[in-house]
Amino acid sequence: HILRPVDLGALLASQITDVPVTKKPIVTIIPTGNELVAAESVLSSGRIIEFNGTVFSAFIKEWGGEPLLHGIVADDPSDIKAALLAATEDSDIVIINAGSSAGSKDYTVHIMEELGSVFTHGVATRPGKPVILGKVNGTIVIGVPGYPVSAYLALEWFLRPLICEYLQIPVPKRQT
Repeated sequence: HILRPVDLGALLASQITDVPVTKKPIVTIIPTGNELVAAESVLSSGRIIEFNGTVFSAFIKEWGGEPLLHGIVADDPSDIKAALLAATEDSDIVIINAGSSAGSKDYTVHIMEELGSVFTHGVATRPGKPVILGKVNGTIVIGVPGYPVSAYLALEWFLRPLICEYLQIPVPKRQT
């Protein structure tokens, strides 16, 4: 149960000033790609604005998590590795955006295998097939595709239930 304003009032009126709570899970988002630039940058050929991280952050907050948006990381294995290792120190869950497919600059699965465990690379769905699920330093890591629709679906299918599990609340049913 999420404490609402009325709950807080009832607790205080009953002189209850201490209640057990669950900390929001910290979810670090690491956007990767040589083509990515910040929104305030001047666009040039072959460059795109990194906006997935902001969208992911808003969903994570909406779902009850605490997002930490990392700066853009270039498609360089050592840079991605360093960002991932640092994120696992302070996060409950890490999202790596892009680099999950099978292209020449898609390093995420190899880095995750080197640093920890990969449970699966690819799910039977479209869009969203190249999702990576694994663990590094005891922290759950989800590699999601860069394509925004695929990435969102992967987050809804895999991240949202993890956040709900962490908060000990049921996963909300999608309206039909």
